[in-house]
Amino acid sequence: MKIKKKIVIRLFRYTSVILLYFFFFFTYITYISNTIMQFAHNSSIQKPTPPDKGSFPLDHDRECSKPMLAYVNCLSENNGLSRFCMEFSKEYLKCRMDNNLMAKEDMENFGFDEVKKAKIVPAPHFNPNEPIVAGLSRRRRD
Repeated sequence: MKIKKKIVIRLFRYTSVILLYFFFFFTYITYISNTIMQFAHNSSIQKPTPPDKGSFPLDHDRECSKPMLAYVNCLSENNGLSRFCMEFSKEYLKCRMDNNLMAKEDMENFGFDEVKKAKIVPAPHFNPNEPIVAGLSRRRRD
């Protein structure tokens, strides 16, 4: 009787452990499959957001190519610093508005006055031979 009881208890333990393993395994599988399905479902539903000012057509007829080239030349002469080329930028934007390539808007809304008022701070000197370590200040050379 004792032997049968021990065998029954052992079988009960083993079957309960096996059932627990199967339970956790299937819940894990269903969790993973649900998260994959949610990810796949959510990624296909995302709608693109339009630009703030709306879309505007490209200049296919090159109606504003002269002001654009003047602006690009100014940028190349001034090492890409756009604050020195604001007048060329204004002319280019005016040309686009006059030729209905973008919505007409006041020049005050483009922020040219804020750029003029802004304090210009020179960029720090970059030495390509010096390693960059995050969180450390620059080494001072005496």
